[in-house]
Amino acid sequence: MDCKGIRLIQIKDGLSNTILAGEKHVPWDHFGQGGWDCSIYNGFNAHCSSRSGGVGYPIAQSISDPNWRWGSYHPYQCQFVFVDGSVQVLTASINEVTLGYLCQIDDGQPLPPY
Repeated sequence: MDCKGIRLIQIKDGLSNTILAGEKHVPWDHFGQGGWDCSIYNGFNAHCSSRSGGVGYPIAQSISDPNWRWGSYHPYQCQFVFVDGSVQVLTASINEVTLGYLCQIDDGQPLPPY
C-alpha cells in the first residue's frame, strides 16, 4: 500500500477542527483477532487500524457494538487527538454529521456546537 502524507496547509478546516486519530473500537469478543484488534505495525492489514466517522459511522455505543467504528471502553465517550495536538473527549451521542465534519480536512462546513 502506498501511503502519501497530507501537508498541514491542505487542512483547510483548521487544525483544531480536524481529527487526526482516535480510539478504535474493538468489540469485546474480537480482542486479539486480526482485522479487528491489530495495529499498523503488525503487518496484518493496514486498514485494520483505521476507522471512519460521519453519517453511517457513529461512535460505538457500547463494548459489544458489532461494527467497525471509533470507540472506547470509557462509558459513552471516546478520546480523539486533533491535528493541533489537543485531545478532546467526544460523547458517543455526537451528531453523525458533525462527526463527519470533524473527520474531513477541507469540507468548509461550519461546526455546530458539539
